Amino acid sequence: MKTINEEKSSTAGLLRRRWVIVVTVIATLFLAVIVVTPYIMELALEDWLRDNGADQVEIDDIDFNPVTGITVIELLNVKVGEHDTLVIPRLTLDLDWSPLFSRQVYIKAVALDGVEIDVSVDENGAMNIGGIELDTGESDEETDEPWDYGIVELIITNSVLDFRNPVLRVKTGIDDLKLTELTTWASAPAPVTFTGTFNGASIHLDGQLPPLSAGYGYSGRVKVDDLSLAIFEQLAAPAVTGLAGRVMLDTDFSVTYTEDKPLVMKQDGQIQVSELQLKQGEDSIGYAQLQWQGVVDVSLADVLEMASNGVLNGNDLVIDMPGEGARLKQGSLAWEGKAGYSDAEDGAVQAGGQLRFERTELDPADGQIHLANFDVLEVHSLAVQGLDAISIDSINVNGATFAESVGKGDGTKASASELPPLQIASMEINSLKVTDGNRIAIKTIDVQDAQYVARRNKDGQWRMVTILETLPFAGEEAEPEPGAKPGSLQLETMKIHGNSTLTVQDYDVSPPFRMRFNIEEIVHNDFDSGNPDQVNRILWKGNISKHNRILIKGTVVPLATPVSLKLDVTVEGLELPPMSPYSIDSIGYRMDSGQLDSDSSLRIDKGQLDGTNKLTMRGLQMTPVKGEQLDKMENQLAVPLNKGLDMLRDDHDVIRVDLPITGDLDNPDFDASDAINQAVAKAAREAAITSLTLLLQPYGSLITIARYAADKAAEVKLDPVVFAPASATVDEARHDYLDKVAGIIKKRPNINIRLCGVATEADREALIQQTPAARADKQDKADKAEPPAVEIPDEQLQTLADQRDEAVKDYLVSQHGIKPGRLVACQPAIDSEADAEPRVDLLI
Repeated sequence: MKTINEEKSSTAGLLRRRWVIVVTVIATLFLAVIVVTPYIMELALEDWLRDNGADQVEIDDIDFNPVTGITVIELLNVKVGEHDTLVIPRLTLDLDWSPLFSRQVYIKAVALDGVEIDVSVDENGAMNIGGIELDTGESDEETDEPWDYGIVELIITNSVLDFRNPVLRVKTGIDDLKLTELTTWASAPAPVTFTGTFNGASIHLDGQLPPLSAGYGYSGRVKVDDLSLAIFEQLAAPAVTGLAGRVMLDTDFSVTYTEDKPLVMKQDGQIQVSELQLKQGEDSIGYAQLQWQGVVDVSLADVLEMASNGVLNGNDLVIDMPGEGARLKQGSLAWEGKAGYSDAEDGAVQAGGQLRFERTELDPADGQIHLANFDVLEVHSLAVQGLDAISIDSINVNGATFAESVGKGDGTKASASELPPLQIASMEINSLKVTDGNRIAIKTIDVQDAQYVARRNKDGQWRMVTILETLPFAGEEAEPEPGAKPGSLQLETMKIHGNSTLTVQDYDVSPPFRMRFNIEEIVHNDFDSGNPDQVNRILWKGNISKHNRILIKGTVVPLATPVSLKLDVTVEGLELPPMSPYSIDSIGYRMDSGQLDSDSSLRIDKGQLDGTNKLTMRGLQMTPVKGEQLDKMENQLAVPLNKGLDMLRDDHDVIRVDLPITGDLDNPDFDASDAINQAVAKAAREAAITSLTLLLQPYGSLITIARYAADKAAEVKLDPVVFAPASATVDEARHDYLDKVAGIIKKRPNINIRLCGVATEADREALIQQTPAARADKQDKADKAEPPAVEIPDEQLQTLADQRDEAVKDYLVSQHGIKPGRLVACQPAIDSEADAEPRVDLLI
């Protein structure tokens, strides 16, 4: 029988053996878990990967330490088809077990090196990561308390992420990525750094991510060098159908987004875009360089707010607009100031700052002209409070050219003689305001050194009108929206001065007409297109040559229907020969010499034209040019023009005439050129007769216009030299009158006198009384005998008429030295009228 001690010793030994067994079993089980778990994990991971889309899964080794929570996976390779979608040479995962009991997944560290992973999103939004299709369906089950998760440190090196969706393909090279302290329960942001490439462009991030509880985003420095924009072409559709170019960023940037809050973006730094190409439908934009340096603050919410503050620079912009048939080229653009956008009722757009353009060109797409070119255009103190309220302190333009021809569409330059219609060396626009969106008010426009060329082509069309009509975007004005207020322009003062010129080139007349008007000053005041009855004041001062002066001043109502104006025009020393193309075209006479002074007053009131012109012409010589206009003018004149002008000349070869021009502009039959021609004819005729009447006083009261035959032009008929019946001797009583005629001939060397002798029935009777038969008849009457018959033949009367014009000619030659060649005899005539006087008619 065992003792108590022996029994106790036996029991203790048994217990020791049992604990040894238990410990051994536990140790064995633990070792089994340590050994088997990685295999189980490997099998489970392979099965899960295959179940979710992987065709082949290769895992070299998984090392799991349940005590430390560290798991190491060696060479995980996932294939879909023959394509490697996920390659992880080594993954180290350090998981803290204890937070799991508090419903927290807390990863202390994740290290990845040499990873290659494909990420794709299909058209339905399903995501595939490394060949694994993620279930994006929402679970109907709701947990009582969500799990938290976080990571203390994530390190990825020497890896590649290949992302693609239906509109974007991006390959990101990760040289070094480090993320720390990103959790759902922390309130502090998580620092992150990244160095790598983005589709071959180097990229560097140094910033922080918001706490996972605060949404998604990034805040910090972003540097990107030489990133191609072509990869975003499909992403920008449909607004942009073509995109190319390269971008560089060096800026502070932040973006945050949560489901219940708007997207917020901020930017402060520099953005450069080179060789930008945009295309929308058939329209394309090319921009060789765009540079932005400043701040952008964007908040997309119920009220979208944007604000900017910085400097914008762009170079060599090209915008092709085939739909509009136009092209815009912008050499450089610089903006310094603030800009913003808000859809609030107080104005959608706000801006304030300075704007500068250089080398700006607006051309039709056919390339045959430069519609508008600006070397430099500066906008100072721009202030925008919505598109309905814009104000600008001043706009300065240097080197502006409009409608310059460049050839036949092949880029070649036009001939040097074909000057552009308008060139402006400098222009300043002061105090420009836009109100109500379409009411523009300008205080002053100051233009210096402007050259305007008004050219009319052989087809009678003015070049500028032709250019405007043929532009592809010219056409009928769009119909205003119902209730829309029409736009208007108000201009207080426009001034043109400096070395400015107006050149007229007219190839519709022969020979072509060319003249340049040198502008000393042009001032236009009080224009307002919104008020058709607004009276504008205008002043033109200048000259055509050094010793010439032209002054135009008065008022005009250009928008009235019909137009109204009151202009006073003074011209001094205008050389007339250059105006010959128009005198030939209108009256058929070429002006070989002459100079004009004029003092004119032109009035148009409600369509009624009333003009007075006091003209003084010195040394005017004109030559008729055969043609329809010459015949028409001669008929209107009723006196050959040169004869009329010769009668107007004074001792100093000066012609003075008053030329009124009147007419009804509303009359469809009114012809301005015909009205002027008739006025010239009437004025020349009446002025010539008036001049002769005064010179011949008191003998000029009977001066008339005589037309002797249908085929003869009308002539001025002076008082005749009356003779006694049957006499060819100049009566002494007529000497004083012939002396005045001689004075006219001497003072007007271009005037010749036609001497037309006329015999009458009174001459016939007188000649009969002088014959012997007539004397015998008297005696026979005394003797009561029958008188003999006496006849005077017409030939004898014609001889008497010839003797009379010879007598007048002899008196003028012998007594006054008139050259015989200026006294021209005409066919003798017999006037059968009963009361006709024997005479010599004097015709000019």
